[in-house]
Amino acid sequence: MARRCSSTIARRGQHDRRRDRRAFGSRRSHDVHYAGQVLTSSPYLYPKLPYDIMKDFEYVTLAGTCNYVMLIHPSVQVKSVAELVALTKSKPDRFQVRIGRRGSSVHLTVELLKLRTGMQMVHVPYKGGAPAAMATAGGEVEMTVVSVSSAAGLVKTKKLNALAVTGPAR
Repeated sequence: MARRCSSTIARRGQHDRRRDRRAFGSRRSHDVHYAGQVLTSSPYLYPKLPYDIMKDFEYVTLAGTCNYVMLIHPSVQVKSVAELVALTKSKPDRFQVRIGRRGSSVHLTVELLKLRTGMQMVHVPYKGGAPAAMATAGGEVEMTVVSVSSAAGLVKTKKLNALAVTGPAR
């Protein structure tokens, strides 16, 4: 079902409501859909969608959360996010950040950070968090933001430095 939903969302409004009901299920059905970040952030990214997140779905429960870690290559001589912000502002558009898919929760988190701090970074899309972390560890780019599970080994072995984590606690 998730594959059908993803392909339906990807078509961005190129079909009618009847096809949406087949893809997402009727509101009266007992289908359960695990709605990840793509489903919930899409209304803010795409103007015309074949569904209304508030009308076409019912929230059942929170299945889980994921915290992210901001990782910096050791060659970048910063010890805090404030120092990183200052560095990116002093070298506009020369600092590269490697992120997974465009529109992903990590990508949106980094874009929000840039908006709130005035950071100047070039976004380099990649094929997922773990490969992005490995590429950053290899020195291809200066920074990445990945899940804690993708970062743990690289931080423990000091291949990358962790500057910050998302979530309510460290």
